[in-house]
Amino acid sequence: MDGYTIFHTEAFILHTSPHGESNRTAIAFTESHGVVPLFAKSVRVSSSKLKSLVYPYRYASVSFVHGKRYVLIGGKVIDPFITMWESQKHKEVFVRTLRLIRALLPVYTAEPYIFSILRSYAHLLKNKKDPQYTSTCAEYLILRELGIAEEISWVPVHNTEETISLCTNNTNYFAEIEQKRNYALSQLNLSRTRTSIHTLQ
Repeated sequence: MDGYTIFHTEAFILHTSPHGESNRTAIAFTESHGVVPLFAKSVRVSSSKLKSLVYPYRYASVSFVHGKRYVLIGGKVIDPFITMWESQKHKEVFVRTLRLIRALLPVYTAEPYIFSILRSYAHLLKNKKDPQYTSTCAEYLILRELGIAEEISWVPVHNTEETISLCTNNTNYFAEIEQKRNYALSQLNLSRTRTSIHTLQ
């Protein structure tokens, strides 16, 4: 890849689709570049070293170059996450949040704070925190960061795992967050999104 800058970053794989006979395109939410389409060449061949990276909902470190398109050239799975979780409910809420991110985030725009929310949220779910409380709090923080949900004065602006834990451990706090989150979802312009609103609530 002479002449190209190689980027190294962490990413959540939001979606994948076949491309030609042996390739795939992966929609990835990356820490450095936001949501980007990664072209993964020959990953449908059994011998491909990149094959394990391009599964939906994987959390991975990825390397790619940016020419006419973003091309995946390396990486490793950090955590397969939901494929390893025993609880179906934990899987469902995490997939719902990833779909929300895919629907709302513009492509090619870095969102490091939202990425940190998602990483903390996944860590808490992996450690078997309550899925309803944890997902609602995480989604509220994402919607607030995007300017869709109203501010709540007592919620720290730039704190992730501690904030989510604070929200889930206090029922009074949670009630207010749930109300703000649900109202924000109800106000979304669905013609701009790819996710049905009733699947998010």
